[in-house]
Amino acid sequence: MGVQPPNFSWVLPGRLAGLALPRLPAHYQFLLDLGVRHLVSLTERGPPHSDSCPGLTLHRLRIPDFCPPAPEQIDQFVKIVDEANARGEFPVLGQIPSVHKDSNSEKQQELQLQQANGVF
Repeated sequence: MGVQPPNFSWVLPGRLAGLALPRLPAHYQFLLDLGVRHLVSLTERGPPHSDSCPGLTLHRLRIPDFCPPAPEQIDQFVKIVDEANARGEFPVLGQIPSVHKDSNSEKQQELQLQQANGVF
């Protein structure tokens, strides 16, 4: 059984979704469990453990961080989605690059959230 990847949500229910970088093999299993057969990576570096699910095809567009995609990359993404949908292989996922924060800032935010919720 898979685990939902960070920031997963449907753009077109059952046909196209977006998510942050999947980091665990269980994230890929979650996608397969939903019937996802294609993951479109929009990041420069490929997602870790992407080889852990042979039933999921990885497409890499390699858009530099904090840069818009080139028109050719947009066309390529649309082509991947259209071709997969035509074969009945939906949904297709677009992997949205997540903002990388340093670990101290993440820990500080987590502590502030816990304090706000009365955890300590």
